[in-house]
Amino acid sequence: MKKINVRPFRRFWQDCFNCIVYSLTDYSQDVPELYYYNNMYSYIFTNEKVTENGEEYKSIVPWMDNFRLVDELTTNREKVQVYNMENPIEYIKEKVDEEKVILLGIDLFYWINEGLHYMNNHIIHMSLVIGYDDDTEELIVLETGNDMFAEHRVPYDRATQAIKASTLVTRVSDLNKEYKVKMFTLDDLEFYAKNIISSIDEIIRKKDDIWKIENASDEGLFEVLSIIQTHMFSMQNRAKINGYMFENAFKSDTFSDSTFHDSFNEIAADFEKLKGACIKAQYKNDKKKAIDSIKSKMFILLNKERQLWTAFEETSEKMGFLYA
Repeated sequence: MKKINVRPFRRFWQDCFNCIVYSLTDYSQDVPELYYYNNMYSYIFTNEKVTENGEEYKSIVPWMDNFRLVDELTTNREKVQVYNMENPIEYIKEKVDEEKVILLGIDLFYWINEGLHYMNNHIIHMSLVIGYDDDTEELIVLETGNDMFAEHRVPYDRATQAIKASTLVTRVSDLNKEYKVKMFTLDDLEFYAKNIISSIDEIIRKKDDIWKIENASDEGLFEVLSIIQTHMFSMQNRAKINGYMFENAFKSDTFSDSTFHDSFNEIAADFEKLKGACIKAQYKNDKKKAIDSIKSKMFILLNKERQLWTAFEETSEKMGFLYA
């Protein structure tokens, strides 16, 4: 068995790629825990599709542009069409022996059993390979499953099927041993606060496009609600991260009669309720009406978040940033 000692990032979950990047950061860098709790994200539209009839619709998620960080953490980067290889497993094993960073392009439908709940809208996917075991004939990967981001094993035959069913290139690289992660600054946080506000404004301008489903059956709407549930979970965790940041990065985060960390924790609790509402709505007769209700409540929370970042812009210089 050969295994690189990259541990899964489990402080929080926002999306699978974020966890991959922060797992590599943990492995190669020595940074304060607070490094991971920043506001370097914005809200983006995602393009979704109902499996049964191909109807397209938009959803939204908080997204961190961590491809930039991958480029800084790695060097000697190659894009490889592993899916065209006759024996992709042997190629992957060779790269593991060389201790390469392997972001493997796969079709998630054939991947880990726990990943199948994504199969409706998230088939094409990248997974971090950290090892292999010839005794059990399995790849060892870091992947999102029922226990969020964790180590999983994929049998060689199943892995081969997942690789050959994908058209996504695999990214192979070395860790950049010269690179040192820089701690974010107050200027960074202020810059990204503006980005978040701008992204929320854009979402609000185009809110009629979000979760606009006309022709899906009851079964199709069940699937849509499962996607929305995952996105509400991302928003819930994003709000928790924000609360942790304000509680630990500033001498004081008080504004008006409240604190930023308490306010973001309240938003997180409300997103958790919306996540639960998605689950309940899957078993209601009028799923479209339930989706409209969830959407209305989501925009109330996005507006609350916008107000908080605006207040942060107005008070940040007085809060006493601890990492200047």
